[in-house]
Amino acid sequence: MDSAPSTDRTGIGYLPHAAQTLMKLVVTGPFGVGKTTLIRTLSEIPTLHTEEAMTQSSTRLDDTAGLPDKTTTTVAVDFGRLTVPDDLVLY
Repeated sequence: MDSAPSTDRTGIGYLPHAAQTLMKLVVTGPFGVGKTTLIRTLSEIPTLHTEEAMTQSSTRLDDTAGLPDKTTTTVAVDFGRLTVPDDLVLY
């Protein structure tokens, strides 16, 4: 059975048609600095994210003093993809 590669909302194929350099980029930082927002903003595909509601158990670990509206946190990983220029793909 033949199948064509799927495409995202920009028309860029999920699967490379030509030789590409694939790299993993790890974004780290403290609680509430915008890691998830960065990945969601830059990704050319719908992101995989593991966002869950914050609980009272995390209040000793996560300081929300400067983030009064924050109600969720990433519990595992966010994943996206960005192609820069045409042959370098960041995951």
